[in-house]
Amino acid sequence: MPVSVGLAKLPESVGFPEGAALGLAGAAALASVDAAHLQPGQVVLVAGATGGVGTQVVQLAAKAGAGVIATAHTDEERALVTGLGAGDVVDHTQDVVAQARSLATSGVDVVVHLAGDAASLLPAVRDGGRFVSTLLGSPDQLPAENLTVVPVAANPAPATLDRLARHQAEGTTRVVVQKIYPLDATPAAFADFGAGSLGKLVISTQ
Repeated sequence: MPVSVGLAKLPESVGFPEGAALGLAGAAALASVDAAHLQPGQVVLVAGATGGVGTQVVQLAAKAGAGVIATAHTDEERALVTGLGAGDVVDHTQDVVAQARSLATSGVDVVVHLAGDAASLLPAVRDGGRFVSTLLGSPDQLPAENLTVVPVAANPAPATLDRLARHQAEGTTRVVVQKIYPLDATPAAFADFGAGSLGKLVISTQ
């Protein structure tokens, strides 16, 4: 891989922890929202909304004028996603499709799938809608009728990273950093990550 991939100039107004947290998660979020082809007034269900990618997707989708349904469970998770622009929240420990269908009776226009079982979420999408996933490698992995399945992957090309940094610097979106760990606390960071995080965890050498 060329050394130019994954490198971009950090604006003075963006700190190193925020820049580090934006990288791959932000690139995956941009790819997901671009692939969703969202139009103002459409409804998008973000499954995995509280993670590093999801928190960016919620903000980008809301900025695009879409109505955002985000998955969350605890009061802290709910407060996070609503603060980022989600208009509705569904509990991912319960029947997500039933909850989404109660809010969008004809089905949502787009599902952005970042966590959970893909097949179980398909019935949430209306006929002609889109299912965008960072966890699928090919549309063939999720056969579906009357909707479009779009796998996406993060590509931290310089232009993408510049776009992310600009969003952060201008306040279009903000990266959610839950906690910063010193290097010698790396095992604790991995343990906390395994238990679930709100946004990103950052390990710093400073």
